[in-house]
Amino acid sequence: MLENFFRTTYLIFNQIKVVHSIPGRLRLFVPNLSNVPEELKKYDDEVKKFILSKKGIKSVEYSYITNKILLYYDPNLISEKEILEWMNKVWKTVINHPELYQNKSLKEIEDNLEVFYDLIKKL
Repeated sequence: MLENFFRTTYLIFNQIKVVHSIPGRLRLFVPNLSNVPEELKKYDDEVKKFILSKKGIKSVEYSYITNKILLYYDPNLISEKEILEWMNKVWKTVINHPELYQNKSLKEIEDNLEVFYDLIKKL
């Protein structure tokens, strides 16, 4: 129960947030993006493909240094609110499945990437 409390508290204070927005362009702050291990950055293209699979998102760029994502989207197909809700659901899914990455070797984390993708595709 205490673990759920801490996880919920963490999620409240560490949600993905809008930094700047104009219709069709959205800059988001992503907590801990800068903590992605260098070895996992080789999956950047796969992560981008996954984000682009969300209908209406046209392009994505991100910076591990600033913890920010820049999205271009079609406001006729998806709203800023829908993007933010979806991104936070993805983030929550990652946080709620620490068994896939905590105390795991890089190889074990890589082996679990498909499980992550499968979980997130259901959102």
